Amino acid sequence: MLGTTLSIVIPLVVIGYGVWLAVRMIQNRRRGGACGGCAGCPYAGGCRSADECRLPGKERKHG
Repeated sequence: MLGTTLSIVIPLVVIGYGVWLAVRMIQNRRRGGACGGCAGCPYAGGCRSADECRLPGKERKHG
């Protein structure tokens, strides 16, 4: 019984976490959180300047 329960619960938790990450990535992308020109970022060449991306009153860290 415990094995059956865990074989259902663990995949649901992993799938839920994956969905949460995808939603968060989409929200960050829409808000402009994926820009700033970080040197280690593979998209650094296509990003806008850090000043254009920041919302007033909030400091964003890309990472």
